[in-house]
Amino acid sequence: MIADPNTIEQMADADLAAWLAERRTMIGASESPAVLGEGYANESAWTVYARKVGEAEEQADCEAFEWGHAIQPIALAMFSKKTGIDVHDLGPYAIQRHPEHQWLGATLDGLAHVDGCRAVVEAKNVGQYNSREWDEDELPIRVQIQIQHQMLAAQADLGFAVACVGGNKLVWRRVEKNERFQGAMLQHLAAFWRCVETRTPPVLDNSQATAR
Repeated sequence: MIADPNTIEQMADADLAAWLAERRTMIGASESPAVLGEGYANESAWTVYARKVGEAEEQADCEAFEWGHAIQPIALAMFSKKTGIDVHDLGPYAIQRHPEHQWLGATLDGLAHVDGCRAVVEAKNVGQYNSREWDEDELPIRVQIQIQHQMLAAQADLGFAVACVGGNKLVWRRVEKNERFQGAMLQHLAAFWRCVETRTPPVLDNSQATAR
């Protein structure tokens, strides 16, 4: 019997809604760069705060989000083919939470085991206008922060940033665990979460995201 497409779509919508609701109870890995002042486009500590306290909705329907999810399995498959590293897909809505700090979580694109280490794998769809950020051995600071956050949440010792650049070039960077940075980040994120819990807005910055 062929599954009813409408039923499948309804189940997917329910999973997405549950994932978005759970994200409000934690700081996600893609949000920590904004909290630290290195956010992705249209993101700042203020926009993250607004979502957590219910003053703004979680967004998962923008075109960039959709393209990122569409490219992700292809980028990870090519990464595995070129490196021989098997990447385990946990599913689009599986959340890893830090065992002690439950407000710190991450939705991983993939998990792998390399050199006896548990490794997080993050896939990016990078447009040509941002390609210079991935030249040579460079890795954008916001991506470094995101992967260090993922390693904390998933209790991993290693990370890989995989990028499909301009639609036809695959690059990847190995990211080592940085305990000193993670410790400093954890303190900053904990202070931010206390702001959320006490409904104390963060200090305004001069970003366009906050202005909007």
